[in-house]
Amino acid sequence: QHLLTLRGFPSMKLHRGYSSIACLCLCPTQSTAFVGKKNQLVTPTIPIRHHHGNTISSNRLPFQMHPLSSSLSRNQQSNRCYSSSSIDLDADLVAETSHLPRLYVDTPSLLEKNLISLSPFQSNYLNVMRVTNTKRWGQWAGHVRIFNGKDGEWLAKVVINESSSSSETQPTKKRRRPKGNSSSGDSTILECVQQTIPQPSSSSSPIQQQQEVHLHMGKLKKQRRKWVLEKTTELGIAAIDIVDMEYSEQKKNEPWEHEKHQAQVIEAAEQCERLTVPTLVTTPTSWSDLLERITETSSTPVDDDDSDDDDVDHYWLVCRERSINETLPILAALEQIYDDDASTNNDGRKKSCIHILVGPEGGWSPKELEDLTNAKSNGNDNLHFVSLGSLVLRAETASITAVTATVLAMDQRRS
Repeated sequence: QHLLTLRGFPSMKLHRGYSSIACLCLCPTQSTAFVGKKNQLVTPTIPIRHHHGNTISSNRLPFQMHPLSSSLSRNQQSNRCYSSSSIDLDADLVAETSHLPRLYVDTPSLLEKNLISLSPFQSNYLNVMRVTNTKRWGQWAGHVRIFNGKDGEWLAKVVINESSSSSETQPTKKRRRPKGNSSSGDSTILECVQQTIPQPSSSSSPIQQQQEVHLHMGKLKKQRRKWVLEKTTELGIAAIDIVDMEYSEQKKNEPWEHEKHQAQVIEAAEQCERLTVPTLVTTPTSWSDLLERITETSSTPVDDDDSDDDDVDHYWLVCRERSINETLPILAALEQIYDDDASTNNDGRKKSCIHILVGPEGGWSPKELEDLTNAKSNGNDNLHFVSLGSLVLRAETASITAVTATVLAMDQRRS
């Protein structure tokens, strides 16, 4: 696959004052490009050449040309770039494209031929990965995988590569948060080519879609918090809630960096190839608010704002240290929950949500344990105290262990 690049003359004057095309980048196979003169649809003939300029054939091939959208800037129009479209799209795209970079795009829908604008940080990442380099990516040069959490995974191609011609800023390894103001300027434009993985529906995978795992953990230090966010996302957590507790390790007036934590969660979702991004609280939850929610949802089904189903069964697992002789092991508690859920949800229409509660680095305070004990004694049958073993685990280790046990038990039941 040899890329044919034609560089035009932006200031060249034709007869009667018309200007020529600024830039054109084509492949010697089927492809699309643009013409900048009055948005005409033109089918030109272009000689086939190697990238080093040596003519390999005197034959001329037609290339279908389409006008660019008038909403694109002049700089974007001058950097129009298409990769080869001679790829066999009927092949097993999941296996063939599994090595391509993967990005989450915050867009309402993904449809064939939709144009997606990336952020400057994502554009910089693609520049660092050299996605248009044919020596590195072969026939898949200029292609990436994208998902939006609702429409599955799609194969997309780069149609405007802003970073390839930008010389004002140097590439950085930081994907989303480089130093300085990087929000200005044009961004890379992707075009959706074909869906590679459909979004699972409740009818195709009822158990997976009808059960969710939510994590509620005490506020940790930044570095340990980042580790928990990444690993729980990779394990398939649906929502992460950070709770301000009495023994939470935190500095006074420490700001909550939601944008930074959200970026960490998104990067973990991109890496583990999940099709959704976990919900992350915008600000830490107070203990009183969490306790109120436990009281409201432990005994009776309630409406869930994140679900289309009206009836949701909520189960709360409170992980306690040094309680191996007083509480059930978490696996035994999960087995009991799944058995109860199966007996009361025969038609599979009711959604269940398992909430995992893990204390902060300082552990549960006596008042917090008393509040939870009172909530259970007041008839909240769906609240359980569980043990993670005979050893005392760090808060982040306990979070990972509890989420892992819950997800594995769920997968075992699904199989």
